[in-house]
Amino acid sequence: MPGSPWMELTCVRTGRPYYKNEQTGLCSFSKPEGGYRTGVKSSIPTRSPAGTYPARASYEETSSNYSSAQTQPSAPSYAPSNSYPSNSYTSAPARPAETVPLSRAVAPPPSSLAARTPTGPHVAILYYSMYGHIRKMALSVKKGLEAGGCRVSLLQVPETLPAEVLAKMQAPPKADDPIAEVSKLPEYDGIMFGIPGRFGILPAQMKTFWDSTGQLWMAGKLVGKPAG
Repeated sequence: MPGSPWMELTCVRTGRPYYKNEQTGLCSFSKPEGGYRTGVKSSIPTRSPAGTYPARASYEETSSNYSSAQTQPSAPSYAPSNSYPSNSYTSAPARPAETVPLSRAVAPPPSSLAARTPTGPHVAILYYSMYGHIRKMALSVKKGLEAGGCRVSLLQVPETLPAEVLAKMQAPPKADDPIAEVSKLPEYDGIMFGIPGRFGILPAQMKTFWDSTGQLWMAGKLVGKPAG
C-alpha cells in the first residue's frame, strides 16, 4: 500500500517474507494491519525476542513504487503486538566459569558420613555381663538406637566379685566400656537395661548398683525418664 511505512521483504537465506517498518526499524513476520509495500531484501534478519527480527545495516531494496512512496506523507503507524524495538533488549555479558575448589567438588567418603555423631536424645545402656552374652545384646540395642538418631553410651555396672573368684568361674576379661556412675545418671535422657537372670532375680552386681541410687530416688531426679 503506497504511503505505508511497512515494506514486505524476503530473507535471502530462508526465502521467508518478513515486514520492516521504515520509520522505526522494526521487523516482524506478522503482516501489518495497515498494509505494506513490496520490496526485495538481500540481507539476513537477526532474531530478537518475541518474534521480532531487526534487519542488518547493509541491504538493498528495489520496488516499482518505492521512490514515489517517499514523496507522499506517511500515515502514523504503530508497532504490532509481537514487535519490539531492536534496541530494547541487550545481551547479558558472558558469565565467567566458576572454579570449584577440590574440597567442594569431591564428595566425602561414606565412612566419614557414617562416623558423624547423632544429635538426638542421649541414652545410657546400663548392663552387667559376666561372659559377654548380655553385652552382645546391648550392642545390638545400641546400633538400633543410633539408627534412630540417638546418642548412646554403653555403661557396665561395677563388678563385685574379686578377681580370684572370676578366674575360678573362667570369666573372660571385662570390656573397655566405661563403668557406670550413679551421680551421672540424671544427665541421660533415657536408660536401657541389660540384666542377666540369676535364678530368676537380679544378679548381685546390678542389685548393688541400684541400691546405691537412693539419693536420686529421694530427689526425684530420675522421674519421667524413659526406661526399658
